[in-house]
Amino acid sequence: MTEQSRTVHYPSRGSIRRRKHTLTLNFNHETF
Repeated sequence: MTEQSRTVHYPSRGSIRRRKHTLTLNFNHETF
């Protein structure tokens, strides 16, 4: 069970990073 939880944590982190990137891109677009 611990191994499964670890595997879920990894992709979750990547998703957040990708989401943050899109937010930054949107913010830049709005500033322009």
